[in-house]
Order: sequence, then C-alpha cells, then structure tokens
Amino acid sequence: MDISSLVISMIVFNVSAYLLIKLRSKLYHNKVFKPMITNIKLSVIPMFVILAGSGISIMILYTSIYFNNPMIRLVSIVFFVLTLLVWILLLPNSGYLVTELNLTHRSMDEHEVPILYDIVSVFVLSFSGILNMLMGIFIIQLIYLIYFDPAVITFYMKQLLILMALAICFLVSVGIYLGREVRFNSWDVLHPFKFIVKIFKHLRKPGEFKNSLLFILLHTIFFMLMYYTIAPKW
Repeated sequence: MDISSLVISMIVFNVSAYLLIKLRSKLYHNKVFKPMITNIKLSVIPMFVILAGSGISIMILYTSIYFNNPMIRLVSIVFFVLTLLVWILLLPNSGYLVTELNLTHRSMDEHEVPILYDIVSVFVLSFSGILNMLMGIFIIQLIYLIYFDPAVITFYMKQLLILMALAICFLVSVGIYLGREVRFNSWDVLHPFKFIVKIFKHLRKPGEFKNSLLFILLHTIFFMLMYYTIAPKW
C-alpha cells in the first residue's frame, strides 16, 4: 500500500469509528459510551505529536545545513529524540483500541443493541487505532531515510526498518498490557517509583507473569502481521 492510500484509509477509519459510536446512541437510544470517544482522541494524539515534532526537527536540520552550523544540527537531533520519547510513551493509546474487541461496553446499555452492529463498529474502531499506530511507524522510517538520504535502499537497510517496526510493536504491546491489566496511564511516568512497585506487585500474582508474556507476544505478532500487510514498499 502506498502512503497516500494509507493516509486516506486512516482518515476514513477514524471518522467512521467516531460516527458509528455516535450513531449507535441515536439508533438504539443508549447513552454514548464516552470512554470510546476519549480513546479515539488519545489514539490520534501520537500522530500529531510525531508529525509536528518531526516537521520541526527537519526544518531545524535543513537550517543547520544552510548555515553549515553543527550546533543547530545537534539541536535538531535532540529535539527529535525528545519527540520520539513522547511519541513512544503515547503510542500504546493507539494500539490499545484492539482491546475494545471484548465488547464490555454492552453491559452499560439500557436498551439492547444488535451484536452484529457492535462487532462491525468495534472492529472499525480497533482498526483505526492500528492504522494510527502503523502510520506513526512509517513516518519514523521515512524520517530515517530522509536523514541518511541513501542513494539505494539496500537489503540490510530494509531489514533495519523491519527491526525498527518490530521494536516499536513490542513496546506498544508492553504499553497496552500495562494500560489494560495494570491500569497504567501515560502520565503515571511522572511517578516512576510508585509505578514500578505497582508492576512488581501485579506480576507476583499467580500465573500473571506467564499471562503478561503471552499477551505481549501475541499482540506483537499481530501488529507485525498488520505491518507486513500494509507496509509501503520502501
């Protein structure tokens, strides 16, 4: 899939997910399930972070080239690294939408909603999150290629791009587990000691360590399968 088609698909799925949640309330006279609306917003935020941060970094980089100033180039690198850290911290909010497939929101309904409507609606929601996540990965890969400006993308460089995607998918899977099972939020990183204690306490529960490994492994494999399905041909 080329980048332009991926961008269009991402926009269509995000808008459709939002509209289906709103339409559900109108059609079946239930309250809008606000956590899903919130999750859509959180899913899109990493995209704006990486686009804005990388755009500014590239402008600073080209400024350093124009003035032949290595100090400005260093500023560009530092700014991009900080952007990358914030993006990685927020990115699990995109992949997190796959966990909505458990359909727990149905227990909040006052009036019955056809299961097939919710299956389609939540699938669209989940896929919108996957597209948001993968688009971020493709942007990082594109920035890498722009920065090093290779004349030819070699086999080894392609493998490096795949390893980059694998590492990010793994980190996202860890983040989803922490969010779903440990109830970790991105802003909890401001209290690292308290959070570490909470993780160890959680993993000491019988069978929880094995469950965490399986959860992370399966989600990483799933995201990589999606990556291979729609990845641009660099």
